[in-house]
Amino acid sequence: MEPCEAQKDKISILLMLAVNTVEIFINVYFRVLVEENEFSQLREMVLSDLSHDDGQNALGLKSKLNHWPPKVLGRSIAWQKGVGAEFEALRLQRNKLMHFTSNYESFSFENVTINGLADTSVFDDLEAIDAREAYRITIEFIEYILKLRSVSDEQILHDIHYWTGIVPELESET
Repeated sequence: MEPCEAQKDKISILLMLAVNTVEIFINVYFRVLVEENEFSQLREMVLSDLSHDDGQNALGLKSKLNHWPPKVLGRSIAWQKGVGAEFEALRLQRNKLMHFTSNYESFSFENVTINGLADTSVFDDLEAIDAREAYRITIEFIEYILKLRSVSDEQILHDIHYWTGIVPELESET
């Protein structure tokens, strides 16, 4: 059964919030990290990237993700595969939902003129699985960032809960 418009509205909001959750995590996590002695030499860089002094031109999420992990943690995100590629696809899908494309052609028929059309195909193609996947990708990407800092497997679930408030589901033992 195809989701109705109201369901697609909720799915699109969830996709946007999923990416925003990662950005908030990245901002707070790296802001806190650079207060630690081990990373304090990078404090001004992160603060500058967050505010650019006037608060108007802070670095975008992709730029932060490309620059902060290698500079602060000494490890880069693998964008070509795994959760890095999945998060990038989610981020781009969110961008298409937020920054829809339109054309500037005018169409006239009878006594009606339409000036420009918006491409809503990204919204139209949303399905319930997109919401479930966005949630999964968000948690796994945050876990991935924590692992870039060499957080142990034993500590990951605690840190996800600590940094996000989300109580991770324990995998069932079978």
